[in-house]
Amino acid sequence: MYDFSIVTLSFNQKDFIEDCIKSVQQQKDVSIQHIIIDAGSTDGSQEIIRQHKNIEHIFEKDDGPADGLNKGFSVAKGRYYYFLNADDRLFPDILKIVVKKMEKSKNTDLFFFAGNLIDIDGKEIRSIYPSFFSKERYISNATTIFQQGFFFRNEVFEEIKFNVKNKIAWDGEFIFDCYSKNKKPKRYMLKIASFRIHSTAITSSYSYKKKISNHCKEMGKKHNIKSHPIMYRLAKLILDPVYIYHRIFK
Repeated sequence: MYDFSIVTLSFNQKDFIEDCIKSVQQQKDVSIQHIIIDAGSTDGSQEIIRQHKNIEHIFEKDDGPADGLNKGFSVAKGRYYYFLNADDRLFPDILKIVVKKMEKSKNTDLFFFAGNLIDIDGKEIRSIYPSFFSKERYISNATTIFQQGFFFRNEVFEEIKFNVKNKIAWDGEFIFDCYSKNKKPKRYMLKIASFRIHSTAITSSYSYKKKISNHCKEMGKKHNIKSHPIMYRLAKLILDPVYIYHRIFK
């Protein structure tokens, strides 16, 4: 069994996919299964991926990112699952540190780490640290999740899948569902990866932020949870000093 199964979704990301792949392959002292899902790139991405013989790939159409992740993790054989976007990258030699921390938390199901926001050229813009997560905070759009810092045990995926109907925040809903199933979380302020923001990135537009807000409202209605954005954002500032300290001083 591998230490990690990493699923990467790629679609017309030839400018970044090699950087992503190398950031995984250069990890030392851990065993990694890297699975890349490509639903039909036409820019040469698939040719780059094929050059790496130690990567498992699935080149077929899917029903969006959540479906791609479900396909990838369905063939995963690692102890810990992780998904890294094709335009993002891991820090050098970081997974050997991550696995040691996670192995000390035998009863933990979900692991949240920190990272950097970078520009198209890889220059750091700022740091991103995870704040406390709860279903109420999520509905109120008052929590910070660094997706590139999120890991979960393989047993979690046996019970919970990504919602294929969710085209906006499949990762957030997955975490929400994990909390609904009482999966035990732990967070670390260790930075492990870089999230690249650029003009073609899904999360870079104002319209995406608006869609996230609407998604949170819909989730609140679906689960009968009231939204209290002001209260939970104040709580984030007052009741989460570790997050605030790192957000301001680190």
